[in-house]
Amino acid sequence: METLNKNGVSITQTPGEEKYVKCCLGAFMKKGL
Repeated sequence: METLNKNGVSITQTPGEEKYVKCCLGAFMKKGL
């Protein structure tokens, strides 16, 4: 499993993980973090 560092966030290249990370990032954005 490879990981990319984008904006200080570790993102996995696994489709399922990618969706999970995007969901988390979206939630954080909405919270204003």
